[in-house]
Amino acid sequence: MSFELRPPHRVVTIGGELFVYEAPGLRAALCQAIEEDASDLILSTLEVTFFDSTCLGALVGAVMQLREAPGRRTVRVVDAGRVAKILKVTGLTEVLDLYATVDDALLAASNSLARTQTSSSLRLSTSGLSGPQCRA
Repeated sequence: MSFELRPPHRVVTIGGELFVYEAPGLRAALCQAIEEDASDLILSTLEVTFFDSTCLGALVGAVMQLREAPGRRTVRVVDAGRVAKILKVTGLTEVLDLYATVDDALLAASNSLARTQTSSSLRLSTSGLSGPQCRA
């Protein structure tokens, strides 16, 4: 497992065969990355050759942890092979985003961050206006 800082994002890369024994370590690493960063979690699984259900549970736990965190953060998984297939079959692509390359995931995360910052500054600049407020 490796961590790569690509400011303002962090890419977590995992590989090899991930069985029940690796699930606690995976869970801890994902929790740590979520707590240390204020951006989306980018998880590269391109080097994973096997991914069992307990490790899938660790990934679902990360999704749930991000949903409870402030901001509109998500898990962005990078994979076009085995893990992507598992995520599609289980329907998890409904709650996390799937990308073919790390660069694609980083671009999407940066675009999402820019939109969030723009909408926050718009709310601040219009908060002093009187009269009816527009709601999206």
